[in-house]
Amino acid sequence: MGAFVTPRGPRLELSAELTAGSQTVHAGQYTIGVVNGEDDQWTMALYPGRLGRGEEPDMSKVIELDSSYRDDAGVAEHMLIDITPGTGSQEGKAVITFHFGTMFLAGVLSS
Repeated sequence: MGAFVTPRGPRLELSAELTAGSQTVHAGQYTIGVVNGEDDQWTMALYPGRLGRGEEPDMSKVIELDSSYRDDAGVAEHMLIDITPGTGSQEGKAVITFHFGTMFLAGVLSS
């Protein structure tokens, strides 16, 4: 619990700074991952730079995004990552979505 997990080390490269909720995310490359919280809830997270296979991240650098987690969106046989318009409480915001197996996460990338 509380660890940054990055299945297959997907990356996001930002060409400009953005505000994700109350956090500023600077231009650059990020490793996309998830953090497991209490009650098997998950949070989308970004880690600056590229993590090598088996490398432990410095948790003080992990940027946790305002996220919504579902496990009822069906099964994704392959990892699917996209940037889409948010829905529900995330409506009107850009979100990064992560669907792998039964895990479906949407993390806010804008205010």
